[in-house]
Amino acid sequence: MNGMKLSLVVPCYNEAENVIPFQEAVIQAFDGCGYDYEIVFVDDGSTDATLHNLKKIFAAQACPVKVVSFSRNFGKEAGLYAGLHYASGDYISLIDADLQQRPELVRQMAEILADGLSNGTIDPFCRKIINQAGQVVNDGTRHFSPEELLKMDWLCANVVGSIPP
Repeated sequence: MNGMKLSLVVPCYNEAENVIPFQEAVIQAFDGCGYDYEIVFVDDGSTDATLHNLKKIFAAQACPVKVVSFSRNFGKEAGLYAGLHYASGDYISLIDADLQQRPELVRQMAEILADGLSNGTIDPFCRKIINQAGQVVNDGTRHFSPEELLKMDWLCANVVGSIPP
């Protein structure tokens, strides 16, 4: 998996109590993973201390972090779209800061993805969608809007996650 980079896009709205534990969980989950990763936090106009805590996380740089901040609440979809725009990974995972989806599962999915791509068990179509998430892509027959990409990211993640270990 060397050379791969994974971006975790994390939309946040009033998640002051969750963002620091989330980052700590990511660091623990990805320790020794053998590839680069980054966290892209998007503060969606939070009214609590979310942005303050994100600035502390950014300043500490315990792991690669980007912070995008909206001037007001625009909604989760806008936060996801901004996160996709600023993500620089070869692969992107959309995940919430509340730790209901554990970062360990993202690492497992990334490992399954890397293994599946190397042995041909994952459809190259899903690879292309995941590789190009956040951009308009062409699968050879049509172009996809950002909204369709968000749906396909979920679909491909579920396909990847369902492959037997």
